[in-house]
Amino acid sequence: MKIEYLENGLVKIIGEYGSCVFNTQEYELIEVEKAETKQGFVFKATHVFKHFNNLPCYVGELYEKGEYDTRETIIDDTYDYFPDESESDIEELATECFNTIDWQSPSSYLLELAEDKENETAKLRSPFNADSLFVSQNHLESFGYEWEGMLGIKRDTAEIFYYRGYPVYVLYENNTESMVEDKNAFLLHGVEFGIEFADLSNMMKGWLNIRE
Repeated sequence: MKIEYLENGLVKIIGEYGSCVFNTQEYELIEVEKAETKQGFVFKATHVFKHFNNLPCYVGELYEKGEYDTRETIIDDTYDYFPDESESDIEELATECFNTIDWQSPSSYLLELAEDKENETAKLRSPFNADSLFVSQNHLESFGYEWEGMLGIKRDTAEIFYYRGYPVYVLYENNTESMVEDKNAFLLHGVEFGIEFADLSNMMKGWLNIRE
C-alpha cells in the first residue's frame, strides 16, 4: 500500500484492494481499478483512511464513474446517522464502517448499524417481562443442557448482551456450550443461549457500581 506522486497534481494510490489515479487539484477520480473481496469488487486503501482526509480511500462495487469516498465523507455520513454521539464515538463508528464494508457504500452500512441500534434500544425500553428475557432451567434440561451454572436466556437477550460486549454462550442438546464469537451464531437453529451466573453477577455489580 502506497501513494505515488505523479505530474500535474496527480497521485496514484495503491490500496490493499485495487488502485486509483486521483487529480488533487480538481478533486477528480481519473481512473480506478477494483479488486475482489469476499463479497464484491472495490478499491480500498486503509492507510489513506487513517492519514488523509480528502484523498479517495474507498470506491464501492456499484459506484458511478468518478464517485468515491474519503475519510471526511465517511465521517460526515456517520454524523448524519448518529447525530447524538460524541466525537470519539463517531471516530470509532466511522472506523468500524470503513473496516467492514467490502462492496456496499458507507451510508448503506451505517443505515443498517443505526437501525440495529434503534432496535436494541427499543428492546431495552420495553416493559420488563422475565419470560421474554430468560429460559427456565426445566426447559434447558428438557432440551438436553444440564449445567446449573448457566442461566438460559432468549435469543434476543443474548444478542443484546453480545453487542454490549458481555460473554454469552450457544448451548447444545448434548450438554455442551461454546462462546459466541460473532453475530452469525444468532442464525443457528436447534440451539439455546445462555450466560453464566458468575458473569451475570459481575455485570450487575458493574451496573450498580458495587465493588468487592
